[in-house]
Amino acid sequence: MVYSRIHNKLTLSLVIILFIGVMFVNIDESSDKIENQFLRNNKKDSILVPMGATSTNNPLNLTGYHNKIYIDPLKENKNFGDCDDLSGRGTLNNPYILENLVIDSNGEGSGIYIENVQKYLIIRNCTIFNSGHFYQDAGITIIRSNYVKIIQCNTVYNHKGIFSAHTKYNQIINCNITNNRNFGWDSYNNQFLELIGNNVSFNAEIGLYYYRSYDGLVKYNYIANNQANGMNLYEMTNTVVHHNMIINNGEIGLRIGDMMNNTAHHNNISRNAKGIELWGSTSENHIYANNIFDNELGQAIDRSRGSNYWDNGTHGNYWGDYLVYNPYSDINGSFWQSPYKVNHSKNADIWPSILPFEINFDFNYIAPQQKSITGTPSILLIFTTLGISVIVITNQKKKQLRNR
Repeated sequence: MVYSRIHNKLTLSLVIILFIGVMFVNIDESSDKIENQFLRNNKKDSILVPMGATSTNNPLNLTGYHNKIYIDPLKENKNFGDCDDLSGRGTLNNPYILENLVIDSNGEGSGIYIENVQKYLIIRNCTIFNSGHFYQDAGITIIRSNYVKIIQCNTVYNHKGIFSAHTKYNQIINCNITNNRNFGWDSYNNQFLELIGNNVSFNAEIGLYYYRSYDGLVKYNYIANNQANGMNLYEMTNTVVHHNMIINNGEIGLRIGDMMNNTAHHNNISRNAKGIELWGSTSENHIYANNIFDNELGQAIDRSRGSNYWDNGTHGNYWGDYLVYNPYSDINGSFWQSPYKVNHSKNADIWPSILPFEINFDFNYIAPQQKSITGTPSILLIFTTLGISVIVITNQKKKQLRNR
């Protein structure tokens, strides 16, 4: 009689868990459609062309070329008044605007070079390509300049897509930063810099390289198919990385080094060679509520010398290989009872999640509405669900035998 009641409870639990698994499989199928649509719209031989320009041949045989733009108020003939394409007055309510330009850098320098600017400036709906090959050469270069917004621009087939250094209060929003020969985006010594809703894909080295900066924000970016790491964060402080899709990068999805007091949450980090790596003196960082799975050479590596937190005290991360290392763990609500040891380091996820987090990725450059994505392969969820069911049944039977 007692066994029958237990059997009925286990059957009910199995049905409920399988139902949850089916729900997540449905979510995943829709996410694959979104991802595939995105990739179809952003292949290596395609480009989003601004108004007034046309694309006739692969890769960028565009019409309406404009000369390179160089603005530096401290140099002669480089001030705002010397640029005929600017509108506005450089104020908060009436900023300078550069828009609807197609710039071929002819293999030398940067297409748009901004230095020593302390006025409000918007660069919008421009396509810039074919920059030079030196360190600071990029589609758009911004140095010692504040209050600059780059919106819906294409920086493609350059040495670097965008380069910024020694800046404050700048934003890069809804841009295509793809197919560049070096980094997609490279920066150092920036404060209050925001990267929101950008497509950073198919770059020959690192997608986003963020160095020696603080108080930054990286959210809603699609960082995929870069040949090296998806995102490098180095010597950063008080920066938040959330709601990014970091997938299919050739080396590490998210690499964090020598950083303190930063947060990474609600990111999808999957199908990279390695998921996350922490190294150096990295400490006091919080990494939680991320979906980390299907990374070929490991979900996470923690080689840091400091103490980092893989949960926020109530929520950890979803680990695609949790059952491989903890096949007999009990369940505590929606979490596994046994911690997830990160690469056998001293740091561990105390609250590993049983199921992937449902994360809203607001890729405005794809579509204006939010998309709800788990990004988890259907087969993985099926086996995860079945694995959970087996563990529930096994643990219940063990407890039953102990109580006899």
